[in-house]
Amino acid sequence: MGLDEVGVKYNHQGIEVNDHLQTNIPNIYAAGDVLDKKVGKLTPTAIFESEYLTDLFSGVTDKSIDYPAVPSAVFTTPRIAQVGISVDEDETNSNKYTIKDVDLATDWFRMTKNENEGTSKLIYDNHGVLVGATEVSDQAEDSISTILPAIEYQLTPKQIKHMISLFPTIGSESWSKL
Repeated sequence: MGLDEVGVKYNHQGIEVNDHLQTNIPNIYAAGDVLDKKVGKLTPTAIFESEYLTDLFSGVTDKSIDYPAVPSAVFTTPRIAQVGISVDEDETNSNKYTIKDVDLATDWFRMTKNENEGTSKLIYDNHGVLVGATEVSDQAEDSISTILPAIEYQLTPKQIKHMISLFPTIGSESWSKL
């Protein structure tokens, strides 16, 4: 790509940028899968970064990029999906979080779909706010996508209980586990 010729710093994980997606060369910015970043290298993340750069270059913002909760999935059988604080992060900060293990095999909605296995780990902070979730099931990606707003907007248990979901759906079952 010619990065060495212009002097852009990179490493084995990608191009190094600051919190404004600017490289070490002041007039060169980068976005997408080429970045060395902690958030997922996903198409929606690249779109989010590109929209941020549009706002930055047009003067709409001068603030650092502020990533939302970024979900990820592995499309295996069963599927694996995760968002927010991971179980590994919880284990290194066990005094900050509580994990709720949920056996999804006994969930009536999933049983109607002939799913006979599945687990979920819901991670809460010390105030009872959901901060992370990991699920292994046939519908993990839909379940995690459904509860994503609870994590992104830090909904309190009271706010979650004040919601009524469309029933019967995987969404209503996902919210009911919170």
